[in-house]
Amino acid sequence: MNTLRKINPNLVAKCGLYCGNCGKFKNGKCAGCEANAKASWCMARKCCIENGFTTCAECETNPRDCKKFSNFVSDIFSFIFRSDRPASIEYIKANGREAFIDLMIDQNRMVIKK
Repeated sequence: MNTLRKINPNLVAKCGLYCGNCGKFKNGKCAGCEANAKASWCMARKCCIENGFTTCAECETNPRDCKKFSNFVSDIFSFIFRSDRPASIEYIKANGREAFIDLMIDQNRMVIKK
C-alpha cells in the first residue's frame, strides 16, 4: 500500500463500492453511503446498519447467496457496468478496507470489474 495516499475507510460503501472514485461524490452531489439518507432503498445498506456492520464483508453470509445483496436490481447494475460487488466484498474480507481502497485507487474504479 502506498502510505502517501490518504486512505479513508469510511468511503467504502456497505455493499463494497468505493465512493472515493465516484464522480457524484467528488462533485458533492452525493454524501456517500454512510451519510446518504436518500439511500434508504438499499437493502444491503439497511441490513448492515441493522446488524452494526461497517460493510457486508463482516457478515458470515456469502454475498452471492444473500438476497439483500444480490437481487434483480443489483444483477442488472452488475451486467450494465460489468461490476462484481461480491468480489469486492470478498476482497475486503480477505485483505481489509484499506487494501481495497488502495486497489481501487490504482485501478481508478469504484468496484472490482468482471
